[in-house]
Amino acid sequence: MKLHRPVLALVVASSVARADLATDIEAIVDAEMAARNVAGAVVGVWQGGQPVTVFARGFADIGGNVPLALTDHFRIASITKTFTTTRILQLADEGRLSLSDPIGDYVPGLVNGTATLRQLGNMTAGFFDYSKDPLFAAAVEADPLRVWAPSELVAWSNAMGPKFAPGSAWDYSNTHTVLLQMVIEQVTGNSLAQEYQSAFATPLSLTQTSYPATADLPAPYAIGYSINAATGEATPAANYHPSIFGGAGGLVSTLEDVRVWIEAVGRGDLVSPQSQAERLDMVAIGEGFGYGFGVMGVDDWIGHDGIFDPGYQTIALHDPVLDQTLVVLANSSFSDGYHFPTEVSSQIRPLLVPEPSVYALLALAAVALGVHALRRHKRAKLS
Repeated sequence: MKLHRPVLALVVASSVARADLATDIEAIVDAEMAARNVAGAVVGVWQGGQPVTVFARGFADIGGNVPLALTDHFRIASITKTFTTTRILQLADEGRLSLSDPIGDYVPGLVNGTATLRQLGNMTAGFFDYSKDPLFAAAVEADPLRVWAPSELVAWSNAMGPKFAPGSAWDYSNTHTVLLQMVIEQVTGNSLAQEYQSAFATPLSLTQTSYPATADLPAPYAIGYSINAATGEATPAANYHPSIFGGAGGLVSTLEDVRVWIEAVGRGDLVSPQSQAERLDMVAIGEGFGYGFGVMGVDDWIGHDGIFDPGYQTIALHDPVLDQTLVVLANSSFSDGYHFPTEVSSQIRPLLVPEPSVYALLALAAVALGVHALRRHKRAKLS
């Protein structure tokens, strides 16, 4: 097929733009990693299902001088919430529960038992976050490999009393999603790990995603590091059992599996249109961000970030309008609260807004093709 000049120009310009974009994205990541002494990160950006750039930087094991690989496993932290809340939406689609159900119908004796499953999902239920209690942190430090039952985590929160009345405010709390984990296990009669496997891993072929039964990560994996913000010193993080976060943050996965997953979430592939609308019904939380049913939203991007502290930070976002995906997984956490994936994603996202010149080139190509077709039609009539 012969390409006419405007179309050829569009193809060349798009290829050059994609190469330039990849260079810009990698430069952002490299600069931020150097500035903050990030141990390692894997980063992927896709447009229209095609990679703009997918790369690994830094080390999976600093002491062993082992470079990070794209196939390494990470604790994906609160990206796990998108899995747990998706299963709740599926169970609602199946008629096995309603988002209007009070959590007290499933878990008795709660201080905010009138809070609905919907309020748990969008973080307006008012339960204190057990994981922010210094006494809980001390208990975890004393026994990192202890297996915590979800009911134990909720009891810890319940003992702290309500933070606010259900529906009266917004506050991010791991307790909310752990309660949804308890609902899933009660309604299905299966463990959360079993439900993740049958509902998500099998249908989406997420072969590298799991809820580990122990504190060990599947091989190959990135060792997590705590970074001293003042000195840049990296210290290997202790290995904690994932049950400390459970359905709020216990999953392990890889860059490619996270991409597949967050695109399915953004498109609404696994739930009904009604449930997808529930998921995307955002509570405004400030600075242009919203929080829906287990997902955060900014502009047209949908997804979640995460911290498995110490050791891991993550973010996964999908823009279903322009069919774009951004995933950053890092094996570092920081003493001053800095979040590397959020920082680099905030710098990368503006680069992914189409330039007006691209639209102009598309329009020019369309007009040129139209004119060419009209001239051919006129010549055919004259002949």
